[in-house]
Amino acid sequence: MMNIRLTEMIESDMDEVLEIERASFPSPWSKRMFLNELSNPNSRIILAKGQKDEILGFICFWNVAGEIHILNLAAHPGHRRQGIGKRLLTHVIESS
Repeated sequence: MMNIRLTEMIESDMDEVLEIERASFPSPWSKRMFLNELSNPNSRIILAKGQKDEILGFICFWNVAGEIHILNLAAHPGHRRQGIGKRLLTHVIESS
């Protein structure tokens, strides 16, 4: 399994996240939508980063009243089928 580090998204990660988002979905989220989630106290965006600090994938979710609602999950097209999505989902489940 590849070496993955999980970290909270910050605004300076936006360009890489948008690149993954646009490559992953026919109706991708806009920059404004990600900014809204970054400013929402119930929302978290967790990034999976590789050895060179590149963003391999992300998950956006709400934790409200003890319930988790997954809003968005994507892996970089060049790093799919390597367990990134599973690692992100497992992290959300285990840390909530």
